Amino acid sequence: IEDPNRAAKGGTSKINAYGMADLLEIERWPEYNAAEHRPAESKQPVDQQDFFACYLCLKIRSASKFSNAMMKGKRGKLGTGSEAEKIGRFCITCGIAHGRYQRGIRIQFRGAFGGHGFVCRSCGNFEQEAQRACTSCWRHGHRILEPVFDPFYISIDCSDWRDIFL
Repeated sequence: IEDPNRAAKGGTSKINAYGMADLLEIERWPEYNAAEHRPAESKQPVDQQDFFACYLCLKIRSASKFSNAMMKGKRGKLGTGSEAEKIGRFCITCGIAHGRYQRGIRIQFRGAFGGHGFVCRSCGNFEQEAQRACTSCWRHGHRILEPVFDPFYISIDCSDWRDIFL
């Protein structure tokens, strides 16, 4: 399925003509909602088959762009939550840009395929955990090797660790 938010080739850029309530309805259409037609044990979202609406960018995006928490439970498309609860769903990119995901946080994403990522403590970019550190920060010497959950922990591999002791 092509990106439903992209303008036609040679066309002008799209203006978001839909509100979140409209997008919640559109995401239930069969071409954006493959999970609804799978057996109960296989309902987890799949990248490029299941799509979700983000209330911050007002786009319908692939399941891989959302944390697992945003795709299940009260905010999930097939969940038991009310429309008011589903309206609060946001993608990882918008969550970082709007401060919903803080630096250093670990995020489960990619639904059925499973994946973990983290928001780089140094620059705030989202990276897959397999890469262990933000590529840009790694090149510049900010080598935070593990996503850390202790707010007072600073890796000695991070070039900024000495600032605490000065």
